[in-house]
Amino acid sequence: MFFHQELYDFWFRSKGIWVSKLVKVKVSLLDEQELLAISQIHQLSEAEFGVKMAWNYVIKDESGQMSWCVDANQPNLVFTNKSLSGDSPRILDYQMIEANKLVIKFGKLEETFYLENDNKRLRELRQEGKLLRRLWEEKLSA
Repeated sequence: MFFHQELYDFWFRSKGIWVSKLVKVKVSLLDEQELLAISQIHQLSEAEFGVKMAWNYVIKDESGQMSWCVDANQPNLVFTNKSLSGDSPRILDYQMIEANKLVIKFGKLEETFYLENDNKRLRELRQEGKLLRRLWEEKLSA
């Protein structure tokens, strides 16, 4: 059992390929070596698990990926291998609202993931409370 069990369950259910009109996102759990690499960057003592997200935009030729993990000694924090806007590692805040809703905050931005069920989710990106993007995604595979 993880300290971050509810977050783990959320991402375990989210594993697979998600598609929308804008982007295709692959979500997977990190293996031991990938988890160790992020742990070393942030000098974590009890990394529990991590997630890798890789994306390809549908309407433009652009792709990327980001990995992150959580540490048993640091509740409500996510440790990334890089930021969305660059290559420097970041520490983000997260909050589980309920078993199906996750909010991750980074600076003035906030991304909300809502699992309507195991095959459909809503992602919203806000800046200082103002909605920038809302995407419904369908899962293709586990």
